[in-house]
Amino acid sequence: DTAGQERFRSLIPSYIRDSSVAVIVYDVASRQSFLNTSKWIEEVRTERGR
Repeated sequence: DTAGQERFRSLIPSYIRDSSVAVIVYDVASRQSFLNTSKWIEEVRTERGR
């Protein structure tokens, strides 16, 4: 997570590529946080090729 700081967004793909596992979590008090989980799942699938 980049905590909303877009300047770090470009680092995410390399972290995903080098990872063995991804854990997607969200804030139960934030609907937007939950809705963002699909974006993170898709990003992991894209980078990991699955």
